[in-house]
Amino acid sequence: MTAWSAFFTDVLVSVPGAPEPMVTAHLVRAARTLCRRAQVWLVWLDPVTTTGVDYAEYDIELPTGSELFQLYKTTLDGRDYPTVSHRVKKNDPSLNDDGRKGLVSSDMLSFIMPPGTAGGSKVQIQAVLMPSVTATSIPDLIYQRYLECIAAGAKASLMRLPDTTFHKPNDAAIEKADFEQGINKASLDTFRGMTKNVPRNKVNWC
Repeated sequence: MTAWSAFFTDVLVSVPGAPEPMVTAHLVRAARTLCRRAQVWLVWLDPVTTTGVDYAEYDIELPTGSELFQLYKTTLDGRDYPTVSHRVKKNDPSLNDDGRKGLVSSDMLSFIMPPGTAGGSKVQIQAVLMPSVTATSIPDLIYQRYLECIAAGAKASLMRLPDTTFHKPNDAAIEKADFEQGINKASLDTFRGMTKNVPRNKVNWC
């Protein structure tokens, strides 16, 4: 993991006099935006073993300093398994079964498996993460790949702050454009799975 202070050299040169805690807060905000929109922090969480108890609630264990943004994929004993949005459930999934089979999470902190799930099965979630608001660092790979993008996002928001010595609305607009361009590039990286290949849908001939 890379501490936020690693970004200071790239940011402070453009906003001299900005307090480091303020710079850190804007770096966190920029990194959270990047991770939400481009989904660059995609990881498999540790497997969870089911108990076989209907409506049992299982904690979602996340890396320190991270926050769950999206349940991207689920497997049950290594095979694809549905992830069901709690919004489409007809009733409280912790108390009732509406017939929809799949993992469901209402709070992004825990999940419930449908009644009848056998004990001893392994549930694994692939999750899109982002730094928590109190995170002190960011994964090394994200720092290495998106240093310029995150720095631009932080500078853009810092330069828009009124009544500061580094209030530069024109420069802020330029940094904002660089930030948006960086997010678009990161989104393309994610779409391609960090390869040069473009995923293609399988054609089903009638």
